[in-house]
Amino acid sequence: MTSWCARKGSAGSSATARAWWLRSPRRPSRSARAPALLAGGAEADATAGAQVLLGELGLSEVASKLPEEISGGQAQRAGVARALMGQPRLILADEPTGQLDRGSAAELINMMFRRVEAAGAALVIATHDASVAERMPLRWTITERKLQTGAPCTF
Repeated sequence: MTSWCARKGSAGSSATARAWWLRSPRRPSRSARAPALLAGGAEADATAGAQVLLGELGLSEVASKLPEEISGGQAQRAGVARALMGQPRLILADEPTGQLDRGSAAELINMMFRRVEAAGAALVIATHDASVAERMPLRWTITERKLQTGAPCTF
């Protein structure tokens, strides 16, 4: 069963991806600043923004490490930093807590909610984690290939 959970906000674009994609050839610091640079932002501003996000996610110490030198959970959090860079108006997150322990997952979701709220953004999360889904005000559940919209989470 997969749940798509949504929070209200305005439209835009950013996304997190599953672990296989998070293992990009870039160091977390370079990966996190890429969206700002691609949007035409100044390198100094992109670097400073990436450092703040990586710090909030507990990744300051691994920001300059090679992808093969960080854990799956660290790579996942680096992907979230990249998705949040530049205050996107829409964030699509596919299993953003899948490789994290319960405590780290709660911290990550709290941080995402704070960032989304501050930016007035929308957040859509695909998850199998009931504790993540239950925090979302609107839930769509797919069970046996049937979509249930606005249904309460019943895992």
